[in-house]
Formats: sequence, structure tokens, C-alpha cells
Amino acid sequence: MSDVMGAGQRPDCVLINNVAQCFPSTEYLASVLSRAIDLVEDDGRVILGDLRHLGLCDEYLDWLVLDEELGSGRFRNEEELFVDPRLIAYFAEIADREVKVSVRAKCMSGDNEITRYRYDMVLYVDAKNEKLTTREMRWEDLSGDRLAALSLLAKVGPVVVTEIPNALLDSRPDSVTANALSAVLEGTGLVVAMSHETPTRLEVRPAGGDIPKTRSMPPRDEPLKRFAARRLPELLRGHLAETFPGARLPEIIVEP
Repeated sequence: MSDVMGAGQRPDCVLINNVAQCFPSTEYLASVLSRAIDLVEDDGRVILGDLRHLGLCDEYLDWLVLDEELGSGRFRNEEELFVDPRLIAYFAEIADREVKVSVRAKCMSGDNEITRYRYDMVLYVDAKNEKLTTREMRWEDLSGDRLAALSLLAKVGPVVVTEIPNALLDSRPDSVTANALSAVLEGTGLVVAMSHETPTRLEVRPAGGDIPKTRSMPPRDEPLKRFAARRLPELLRGHLAETFPGARLPEIIVEP
């Protein structure tokens, strides 16, 4: 990097876009993220794009396969990494630098796998932005045309709105899409976030993120174990078939 940027220079941003799902394990993700946080300059950012949400994996698999019986076992064949945003927040919290995190919903138009089940995370490392005084309210506290009410609130000053049902994942009458929220927030310094605790809910928050406060290690996904559980029996049966031609092969099960 010194050959490109010059000795002692640091990047202001590290982008890990649409690749984390190919990481073999949570441990590998933690290592990459730790190095990225250490690498960026003060007030720099680490962006993880197109993450697959672990908390929505069941909904995702049901969406892929409407047959409930077939879909229930499909996760065993998934070889890509699903990530709980609280896990990224946990890694940010234990980093050697101060890191604020922002869990961003995908705000493109359309109803597809990306807008439903993926998200971005922006990590602000040793950020210089001042702490904002915000008002906080729930979506149900807004009356009448909630999008119009949100637009007015956003123009007055920083605001946090929680408990917003995501229309792509929640059919209740007051639900709304991230795309519709984004349209009324343009130019306000507010972004459409995803709830840490309830992934079917959206939030409106200032763009600069928040200091993470995780209580314990969040759920983790280990796709390498699923890969081994699926591939090892295939390899073993192939080896046995070559070694003992014509023999009846045993059933081989590898517990993930």
C-alpha cells in the first residue's frame, strides 16, 4: 500500500463490498474487519456492502422455496456466510479504536433478494463529528400521512424514528418500504437504518452511526462446517467406491 499511497499514508475508506458472503467463517470475518479498522485514518470509514442477514435466513429460504418441507432443510446446503449486524457491532465495540456503527437498509426500488434480505454497514472510526441531540419517537406516534409527517420532522432537525414495519417483510397496513423512506429523507442527513434487534423493522437515524453496546457475543454463522458436512460424505464415498469396487457403501453423516 505504501507503494501506491506513499509511506505512512492511510486510506480514508476501506470498502468490502459484496464479498463477505464468500468468507469461510466468522473468525475470518473478524480478522479482516479488525485489520480494516486498524488501517483507516482517523475519521475514516469501513463499509461492508451487501451482507446477508442471519436473522432473516429462514425468511430468505422460504422465499426461495415455497414448499415448506423442502425449504426447511435448505440451509444445510447454503455455503455462503450470513451475518448478524449485532456481530459486526460486537467486533467494532472490542476494537482498539472508537467505532460508531450504522446498519443501512437497502433503499433501491423493487422487491428482490437484495432489497429484502441484504443490508450494508458503515463503521465510522475515531469519528470527529459532534454528538447530536435527537428527538426519538416510534412510527406509530406519527399521525395521518406518516411519510409527510416524517418529511416535516426531518427538516426541523435530527430525529430518530423506530419501529417502522418494512413493507417488503411485514404486511401490516402502516408498513412502508426503505425506498419510500429514503425519498423523503434526501438531503436531511438522516438515513434509513435496520433495527438491530428486529430485522423486519426499519428505523430513521442520523447518518453518523452510534456507539455499539452489545451485551454478549451475538449469533454466528459458520458456513465452512456446513460445507464440510455436505462434501466430506461425497468424498469418502468416492474413495470407498474406488478402493472397494462393487461393495455396498455405508451411509456417511457428518454433523455440522
